[in-house]
Amino acid sequence: MHCVTTRFRVRTPWQLFGLYRAYRRMRGDLRAAPGLVRYAFLIESPTVCCTLSVWASHAAMEQFSSTSNHPVRYAKQVCLEIWSTYWDLDALSKYASAWDGPTPWPELVPHPEQPWRLVEPAVALEATRQIEQVENVEEHRDEDAPLVATLARASNRSWDWHGARQPGTHEGTGEAER
Repeated sequence: MHCVTTRFRVRTPWQLFGLYRAYRRMRGDLRAAPGLVRYAFLIESPTVCCTLSVWASHAAMEQFSSTSNHPVRYAKQVCLEIWSTYWDLDALSKYASAWDGPTPWPELVPHPEQPWRLVEPAVALEATRQIEQVENVEEHRDEDAPLVATLARASNRSWDWHGARQPGTHEGTGEAER
């Protein structure tokens, strides 16, 4: 999923009211926008507002940005500043389902290690596989202990400057093995 937040700052509260009216005119387009999951108009102060939208994909968001009723067209005429931020969501909190909207949330399941994070089923499946791999490695760690000890002893032998091991010596001592 893809999220966009745009912040608008105007000179007077009346201009903020004009931005809200432009947003209200666009609501029909929002309801019909393919890929739009959720949206909101938020007031930060008497001269600042933000819009927030969650999209199924970056492509869906880009397609909507060319809509003729998009409030940015009006905002460019009245705002002192406009900025946006975009990011890909890797998870949602389990409370996100309380945010009602015209379309249902995509299928999300709890993450296997962090159940408060809702993720796409494919992400949860991959995380489960990684957990199982780590558990398998830990199970075999005791079986591999003699091999690890042998490799550790071998790595303690010294090598000369040209990369050839000096046979029969221990690292740093120069003493012969007995």
